[in-house]
Amino acid sequence: MQQYWRPGERAPQLPYDKEIGGSEEPPSVVWNTNKNLSLDEQRRRLPVFRHRLSILWALEKHRVVILVGQTGCGKSTQVPQYLCEAGWTSHGRRIGVTVPRRIAAMTIASRVAQEMGVKLGREVGYSIRFDDQTTAGVTRIQYMTDGLLLREMISDPLLSAYSLLIVDDAHDRTIQTDLLLGLLKKVMKKRQHLRLIISSATLDAQALKAFFTDSAADA
Repeated sequence: MQQYWRPGERAPQLPYDKEIGGSEEPPSVVWNTNKNLSLDEQRRRLPVFRHRLSILWALEKHRVVILVGQTGCGKSTQVPQYLCEAGWTSHGRRIGVTVPRRIAAMTIASRVAQEMGVKLGREVGYSIRFDDQTTAGVTRIQYMTDGLLLREMISDPLLSAYSLLIVDDAHDRTIQTDLLLGLLKKVMKKRQHLRLIISSATLDAQALKAFFTDSAADA
């Protein structure tokens, strides 16, 4: 029988109040425990901050760097900023960051723009299908999907606009990600100064290292 609820009465328990599977426990909620701190202090408290100098040093010595860290450690948002601060976007160069999903490209770019104090679409932007939020000659950090970078290679096979590329969430192992890594291996044989970071939460680093060491790029 249909139940009707009147203001002031206890609301009837509806089926969609429960989690699928019959559990009546409320779903877990993830929040930023440091949200009351300044953005700069929030950045410093991320686990990846302790490895900032090591990452920059590795890129000076190696052309391919494999970065493995737990989800939430700050890889996606902080590493591109460290590189930008270290001069990898000088002289009009750009850092490209690929992610498997469109929503990730949009949300991460928005967060990084906020942390850097810039307008989204200017120094920090994103490119997904049917939506390009970048500015030619201005954007320094560009987030995009794997598929979009693959399409960009059709018109610019050597990806000449980028000084460094980051393949994020490589553990997802989509067809596009695998294809992209194979093509980037070929690109790096032609562009000796291009750097590549492969970032993942759970990744077989040794297998990936062997794959790229087999080319002109060392890992």
